[in-house]
Amino acid sequence: MQHHTDKNLKNKLEQYMRTGCDERIYLDEKGVTRYGINPLAYKGRINRGSCTCGSFNEENEAAMYELLSRNLEEKENYEKLLSEQTAELKKLLNYPGEDKFEIFYGPSGTDRVYFPVIFSTILYPDKPILNILSCPEELGSGTLFAVRGEYYANFNQFEEAVPRGQKVCPCFNIKVLHLDARDVDGNIINHEAYIAEQIERHPNYSIIGSLVYGSKSGIQDNLEMMNHFDRKDIIWNVDLCQFRHDLSTIHSILDKNGCVMITGSKFYQAPPFCGALLVHKDMMKKLETGNFDVVPMFKDLMSAYDFPESIRDKTGLPYRQNIGLHLRWACFLHERTKFQEIPEDEVNVVIDRWSDLIRKNLEENEEFELMPDQFRTNKTIISFRIKKDGRYFNNEDLTKLFKSIVSDNFGGSYDFEKVFMGQPVVYGDKSFLRLAIGSMNIRKFHENNEMEFKDDLDLIKIIKDKISRF
Repeated sequence: MQHHTDKNLKNKLEQYMRTGCDERIYLDEKGVTRYGINPLAYKGRINRGSCTCGSFNEENEAAMYELLSRNLEEKENYEKLLSEQTAELKKLLNYPGEDKFEIFYGPSGTDRVYFPVIFSTILYPDKPILNILSCPEELGSGTLFAVRGEYYANFNQFEEAVPRGQKVCPCFNIKVLHLDARDVDGNIINHEAYIAEQIERHPNYSIIGSLVYGSKSGIQDNLEMMNHFDRKDIIWNVDLCQFRHDLSTIHSILDKNGCVMITGSKFYQAPPFCGALLVHKDMMKKLETGNFDVVPMFKDLMSAYDFPESIRDKTGLPYRQNIGLHLRWACFLHERTKFQEIPEDEVNVVIDRWSDLIRKNLEENEEFELMPDQFRTNKTIISFRIKKDGRYFNNEDLTKLFKSIVSDNFGGSYDFEKVFMGQPVVYGDKSFLRLAIGSMNIRKFHENNEMEFKDDLDLIKIIKDKISRF
């Protein structure tokens, strides 16, 4: 059955892909999001920005039409899809025979930042909160609001206006410490000693340790620090939103009673955005016996469906559907399943070859300078600064360059028409760009035995040409 010929289903898909998160995925007058991309206009485009957001492809677009034909607006059908996806996610992310965690959903990774604040308020209601945020400049800008318990966007997942910057709950007493990812020279900073010092200096606070294991440029905090504290009032929340790691990483965090933030729209290249938080069942038991009075304060941001079924009624939240969110999660599930069919050693051969070739090519051109500590980041992301006539491009320059590249049409000159790449990342008064590959890129390289990466080398030529005319 060719569902894509059904105009009604096509209109529904277009509607759901530009709604169900916040203004980051709204289309502007040019028909693109603030990232310069329309997830549905994927044909003829190469995506080397899987660290920012993914897109559709022919495979997962077809899967979306199949789902939409199930009439998901009906409560019963929506709840069935939610139950199916939860079971499938658990099967994919648990070891065989295990059922270690519950899943909290959300329209983006940023929304998952609220949950540790909620958990800390439920478990330690009489304590102020110290939220230690690692790597803030390499996370989404909304995270800086969410860690303070504030509305981070102008619109919620239901397309309703909310007061960005205001506290979600007046009762929140949250102190935030920001730990910069890099020093002035771009070197990655180790904050373990400082984190330990701050935890010791705040004995009367409950602690949220907001760590990162895979930032925009692939930075990874040392998760061993989670073993070094015996306080019971610490909630470790690890941002794994890039999702470029195997099950052992997820389970090592869960085994330390940490929460794991994931998204399907970075490495696994689903359309933006879809978030989830994995919470160990031991913590769930504690939460289930706590006081949920703070949760209804999030009625403008969350739905009862965002919570595990066992506590949905206890939240006091309305049961509001977000079909777009779960269509995007369906794209992840499709892609993850396909990607797992490739043996891990063969995946690593492709990644190593791509990383080595692209880094070497960048190093051979005087316009590019690789960011320090590349060996401490993920091989699927390459970060670099740009310079011309002895001057480095600042963030304003790189933003103009980025927009020019992703908005141009290259048809006739190359084997592709459009390009997407990682947005500029600021550190101090400096900035860098990124090239990143995700699961679908790797699958296609592997499937086509493409190990010379012609499109990537052509993209570097395009960037060089843009620099020369900047």
